[in-house]
Amino acid sequence: MNRRIFTLVGVLFLFPAVAGAEENIPFLGEITADRVNLRAGPNLNFERLAQLNKGEEVVVVEKEYGWSKIKLPVKASCYIKADFVKGLADDVGTVSGNRVRLRAGAGENFSTIGKLDKGTYVRLFEQTNGWYRIEPIEGGYGYVSGEFVKFKSEVIPPPHMIAEPVRNIYRKKMLEEQATLSQAAEAQVAMEPPPEEFLTVIGQLVDQGRMIRTKELRYKLVSDGKPVYYLIGDSPTFNSIINQNVEIKGKIKEYPVDVYNYPVLVVSEIKVIP
Repeated sequence: MNRRIFTLVGVLFLFPAVAGAEENIPFLGEITADRVNLRAGPNLNFERLAQLNKGEEVVVVEKEYGWSKIKLPVKASCYIKADFVKGLADDVGTVSGNRVRLRAGAGENFSTIGKLDKGTYVRLFEQTNGWYRIEPIEGGYGYVSGEFVKFKSEVIPPPHMIAEPVRNIYRKKMLEEQATLSQAAEAQVAMEPPPEEFLTVIGQLVDQGRMIRTKELRYKLVSDGKPVYYLIGDSPTFNSIINQNVEIKGKIKEYPVDVYNYPVLVVSEIKVIP
């Protein structure tokens, strides 16, 4: 008899510890089935905010009556009364009231799914009957049946917040111009080889003669019958090996920019090859 009582007490003490380990809130969970309904409250009578599919990650913040309370994913329905939002720029507004309710739909008859403080930035979508549909952010919550959520990790992602828009049109224009210049510079760097890098190329040395007016670019290197580079170097040396196959080492001086048809190579070494 005493042994039975001791065993039962041991089990009772052990059970809370195990349960506590499983419910270390908050945690990153994973949806275990397709088309799982996300609802505005912890029973089937609440509005459906979205459908979640197998493998999607959710942040569980509480468990209640067999339901998991989660942070609203980006695709969930979320509404705020337009009277409490001040539009700024780039479809972003700021909450102008204190503890403003988020609703599951465009009306006060829909369930409350969170509250936002004054000054919070929100991304605005369409407006319906005096209500904005917004991108869900930190402060909005929904419920998923606990049977469809399993523990994935104790590491949860940072809160999803909307950044303040650039409201100064001159500063915005400056940032756009800087981004354009940066992209152009990156494209130019990608096109041009490093200025100090030596190249080794093989082809046939050809004298263009009167075909080109610029004396400096009288010679070119041809490969497979097609010009590859204009050559700058010692003319007497070039003249002594015209129409022969050569191996050339040099540096790029100019790349084609409306002036030259081919890159200009300054020759530092040249040798005839069989």
